[in-house]
Amino acid sequence: MVPVTIYRVVHFLGLFLLFGGLGALSALFAAGKPPTGQLYKLIYRTFGVGMFLVLLGGFGLLARLLTADGDWALWIWVKLAIWIALGLMPLVARSSPGRARWLLLGVPLLGAIAAFAVVFKI
Repeated sequence: MVPVTIYRVVHFLGLFLLFGGLGALSALFAAGKPPTGQLYKLIYRTFGVGMFLVLLGGFGLLARLLTADGDWALWIWVKLAIWIALGLMPLVARSSPGRARWLLLGVPLLGAIAAFAVVFKI
């Protein structure tokens, strides 16, 4: 059985990769320089691996920490909704580069809401 600590490390590594990829993507689109070629592949792979690791670590933690009744609390749904919203961010940046600068504010705000939801178990 995998220790909870390993799931936390995987979850945080995924967060670092996800936010790094989204930050790079948002900054490039906001500057009017959409990524192309190798840079495009690097940023999207970083983002994709981050999304996967966040999901893997998060559900690993849930499997270890959920109560016997297995009911999902509101904070779990909030985090899942934020994960989906973060997954759609590259589409928003790519389809409307003018909105990319707002992602530089919105993405950290979503991260803060997710952290708040977990810490205070809303």
